[in-house]
Amino acid sequence: MPRSSPKLPKRLEWSFSRGEFGHRFKQCCKCEFGFRYCPQVKNSMRCITQVTDMVRKCVEPERIALYDTFVSTIPQAVDLICKNDGELIFVDGPNFKECSKKLPRYLDDCSSNIASFADTMDLAAYGEYQCTELDKVRQCYKKELADCRVPRMIELFDLFYRPVVKASPCKDFIKLEELKEVKNNNI
Repeated sequence: MPRSSPKLPKRLEWSFSRGEFGHRFKQCCKCEFGFRYCPQVKNSMRCITQVTDMVRKCVEPERIALYDTFVSTIPQAVDLICKNDGELIFVDGPNFKECSKKLPRYLDDCSSNIASFADTMDLAAYGEYQCTELDKVRQCYKKELADCRVPRMIELFDLFYRPVVKASPCKDFIKLEELKEVKNNNI
């Protein structure tokens, strides 16, 4: 039996007719995201170990440390995304819609310098040059995100970037900024 599409609540239907739909829709979805989806995702995190352990068997031995680093940040990423009902992903600001269309291209441009060695060189073998290039990528991301008026999005990138720096020779070449602790958004 086919599912019917959900009907808009009367209040949203009314605000749509008055041209206020965008704001009210974001507020509605943000609340639902925080109260409905985040608890489900957080609850499913207890099952992630089985999945990551299975995938780990397929990872090349020289990439295990990097894989483990990324996996260990997943719970923090979920907490950050769910913080304040998902304010990090429910961005609403001047010019963001237009800028967000260009953002993937900007970020690709930022990453182009490391593409030549990132796929072929083990992270443990990174020297000063590679680490400096990695830091330039982060600075470029930070600038582009700030230009798009979403400077806090760098926090999501940093969840993965910081452990990689700490687990590699880059810790000797990159000075990490102090990071505010991500508080768990228990619901």
